[in-house]
This record gives sequence, C-alpha cells and structure tokens, in this order.
Amino acid sequence: MTAKTIGRSSTERVNHDADTYEVEQWILEELGEPGNLLKVEAKPLWDDYFRVNVYTQTDVGLSAKEVAVSDSFFVFKSEAGFLSNPPIVRRYNLV
Repeated sequence: MTAKTIGRSSTERVNHDADTYEVEQWILEELGEPGNLLKVEAKPLWDDYFRVNVYTQTDVGLSAKEVAVSDSFFVFKSEAGFLSNPPIVRRYNLV
C-alpha cells in the first residue's frame, strides 16, 4: 500500500497566503498593537478557519529576550467579515 499525498494546488496556497495576511491585519486593527510586538501569525487550519497567535517579546537583561504568546484566537473568515473565539477586545493602542 502506498501513502497518498494530499496537498493544495498553487492557487489555493496563494489564496491562503492572502487570507492569512488579511486575518493578521484584522487582528491588529481590532486588538491594537502591543508596544513589544514581535509578530502576528495566522495559520490556516481548514477551509476558512485560522489559529492566530500574537507574539510579544520582553527584554529580561543581559541581551536576553523572553518571547510569549500574549493573545491567541480561533478565527473564521466569511464573506460578511471575521468571527473570533474568544471575541476580540481592544487591549492596545491603535495600529
């Protein structure tokens, strides 16, 4: 028996890349931008569902930095907009 490789077409990957960027930007617009933001990472799960993590870094001295996931959301993208779980509440300044 051989394993069957399941992958996305190049068109689907391009669409997911654009969707991922759109989701990341929406998160920052709704949440605000932490002063110590490292990155926002939206990972496509299936269909139009994403797991979004907001990473921050804090200087802990001696040239060391602590990286943490400060916020995490499960996001659904539809034609009407975005839904997140948990709901997003602004915590930081505007982007």
